[in-house]
Order: sequence, then C-alpha cells, then structure tokens
Amino acid sequence: MSLSSITRRAALLGTVAAAACARSGIVYSQAAEQSLQELAAAKGIDYGSMVTWKSWDGDDAINRDDAFSQLVERECGLIVSAMEMFWRLNSKSPGAMNLSDADSLVDWGIKRGKKVRGHNLLWHGQTPDWYKSIGDRAYAE
Repeated sequence: MSLSSITRRAALLGTVAAAACARSGIVYSQAAEQSLQELAAAKGIDYGSMVTWKSWDGDDAINRDDAFSQLVERECGLIVSAMEMFWRLNSKSPGAMNLSDADSLVDWGIKRGKKVRGHNLLWHGQTPDWYKSIGDRAYAE
C-alpha cells in the first residue's frame, strides 16, 4: 500500500486504534486519558475530520449512528463537510437550492458540540451541469 492510497478515514482510524491500544493498558500514555481533540486543544489547535453523508469516490460515508460517527464524536472537536455544500450537488436547476443534507450535517455537529466548517460552495469540479450549459455569458454572471 502506498502513502497516496491511504484515505483520511484510514488515517483517522489508525490514529484512534493506536490511542485505543494506549487506553487498553498495553501502553500507557497521555492519550489514554484524553481524546485527540483534548490533546490538540492543549497545543492551541483543533483536531477534526472531514465527514459526509454521501459516498464519494468509493469512500464510505458516515452514518448518523455507526461506529465511525461515534469515533468522530469522541475524538474530534471539528468536522468539515466533504460533499453537502457543493453547488452542483445542491442545485439541480437555475434558482433551485436544496441544502437539507448540509443543514443535517451542521445540526449533527452542533448537537454534539463540534465546530463545523463548510467546504467550497464554488469549485470548478463541482459546477452544476445546467450552469455549464448556459451559452449567454451575461446571463451566467
């Protein structure tokens, strides 16, 4: 396995697995007593994870009550939306926006005391197809 094939999720799970070993008494460390967010906060930084309700590029999406969501809830102080805020996924036609998945992800994080950051709303790779097909530049602007 090359370094470039390791996903963020795999890296997070590996980090937490190491912390879990420390918590089991096999190896004692400061991590045995604190979450990754608590350790990061002691250094003045936030620790978090990118999460999504949607599956993208074969990566697994978070489910609202699965083991990964519990891991994020326990170890992270910050979540970043991966997919829910992209324009292409939320606007299927001109003037129409459906941000219900984004709202749901934000609500999930806030209810658990997490800081929430959005992702790019405008990004060349996530421009809606209907926008790309507009031939009149003045209308597009």
